[in-house]
Amino acid sequence: MRNDAPDDRQGRDRLPEPAARFPRDVDPHRDRERLVNVSGARAEVYASTGQMARSLSSEINHEELVARELDWLRMALPEPTVPPEVVLDLTLLVRAGATTEALLQAILRHSLGLLGAERGSILAPDAGGLHLKVLAARTRGRPVHDETRLPLGEGVAGRVYTSGRPAVVPDTAQCPDYLPGAAGPSEGRWLVAVPLDAATERLGVLCLERAVDQPASEAAVELLQAFSAHAAGQWRIVRVYEDLQTRVRELSVLCDISRDLSGSLERDLLLSKIVRSACELLHCGMASLMLFDDDKQTLSIRHAVGLDPSLVNSVRVLPGQGVAGWVAEHGEPLLVEDITRDERFARPGDGGERAGRYTTRSLLSVPLMIGTEMVGVLNVNNKHNNDIFTPRDRDNLCLLASQAAVSVENARLYETLQRLAVTDPLTKLFRRNYFEEQFAQELSRCKRYARPLSVMMLDIDHFKNVNDSYGHQVGDQVLQALAGLLRRYGRKDDVIARYGGEEFVALLVETDAVGARLAGERLREAMVGHTFEVSGAPEPLRITISVGHASFPGDGDDVEALVHRADLALYAAKHGGRNQVRGYEPGLEMPSAPAADRV
Repeated sequence: MRNDAPDDRQGRDRLPEPAARFPRDVDPHRDRERLVNVSGARAEVYASTGQMARSLSSEINHEELVARELDWLRMALPEPTVPPEVVLDLTLLVRAGATTEALLQAILRHSLGLLGAERGSILAPDAGGLHLKVLAARTRGRPVHDETRLPLGEGVAGRVYTSGRPAVVPDTAQCPDYLPGAAGPSEGRWLVAVPLDAATERLGVLCLERAVDQPASEAAVELLQAFSAHAAGQWRIVRVYEDLQTRVRELSVLCDISRDLSGSLERDLLLSKIVRSACELLHCGMASLMLFDDDKQTLSIRHAVGLDPSLVNSVRVLPGQGVAGWVAEHGEPLLVEDITRDERFARPGDGGERAGRYTTRSLLSVPLMIGTEMVGVLNVNNKHNNDIFTPRDRDNLCLLASQAAVSVENARLYETLQRLAVTDPLTKLFRRNYFEEQFAQELSRCKRYARPLSVMMLDIDHFKNVNDSYGHQVGDQVLQALAGLLRRYGRKDDVIARYGGEEFVALLVETDAVGARLAGERLREAMVGHTFEVSGAPEPLRITISVGHASFPGDGDDVEALVHRADLALYAAKHGGRNQVRGYEPGLEMPSAPAADRV
């Protein structure tokens, strides 16, 4: 079509060539390739992201064709009434990479000059598409801040936007539809409002005001309409370019987040990264990650940003309960524009207390799924600048949630493997090798800070008789019962392990010999008071244990010496009649009785 256009194009508005519209550091095709090539092992997770990238490339090509068409149309249609310097100024601004805010202020400045107006504003729909908000305003030749919002279709600007027809109000004081806004004058004004249309898209409304006794002529209004058509075209170019920049940036952030999450196997750190990544991606100040508890029936908050810690620790949600429960039950994302009007959010009797925790009324919640299995729910709130979440925010968060679900499952499997590697499968206590590693670390710390440390060895008395009389299944129950008592009476920092067969060992941190003896007596007495119901036995089975202990620094200063001397003390307890606690004493030696005597 350009071949039919006139050769003389000086002073006319032309779009920059597509390559010139993208800075050197922005390359959508490169970012698309970068996204598609991330971790082939997660093809399912990245399929939708790759589709978005391909769609982005298609949109870029489409917008280039539309921009070329608009360029030709502007050259083909004469604009004799619009001063060339005004057209050239906007064109040069766009080619220089002006932001939307800078371009709209320039449009207002030229509009005020063309019409001789004192005040002007440009309004456009907000993210939700239900209200018009002021994007730019000027009065007396300088920019002003105006946070006016009005429902779509209301006010003079709202009627012009929905109808697409310009409106002239001779006296705003006599117009019931006029809404002056934050910076508007209290007295009546002459007002003109024209739509800002680019091709088939309506971008917003341009409103200008003059003194009521100085109305503009019909020719001046026609000049404003001609200028607004050109201004809207330039605004559309900038908006399309900024939108493409935003999409490329979002995809780049998603790539970086995916790579970061893929390399994280430590669970707590991973959950923190997921929540912080959600806040970064969606520009919000509050987010929470909820996962199912072990019962697979209750959701609890595992990590959050912007929430009261007491609330994080207390919240429990069942499927179907509230917004997160609804998402968990249905397995679908949920975008709530106004939480005060959504029955899934509000709870009877809270008096709006829950909504009061949020600075915005918009909420977004998406599921974490592994195939068809529900893993948890990711929630975000309090979007910056009081904006509401958009369908594109929802899609981006779903992409993040897909990667997050895979990473959470990988971390869970990794923790399971780690636990199996160091945990005895029967008693669920630590294995001997892990105990010895922890013993060496704790002993080194106690040496450095001059703190006491004790090791306690336990053995079930006559355990061979239990297996021979009642079978190994009952023997396993006895081992599990003793392991349960060790966990119950042990402290949080103690390291308890199954040492081998019916022998157990406990590392008592910062505990001297007196404390070790007391701990051993508590366990011995608890075992004496415990009974086992055995099928076929005439009466409940009672089991006793023998305990030996040694302490640092008095009984030794290395792992092997302390374990050996605790073992000597245990042999002494066995040889002395069993069902007793003995501490190491100098001169103790291994009893000369046969090995069977130990059981």
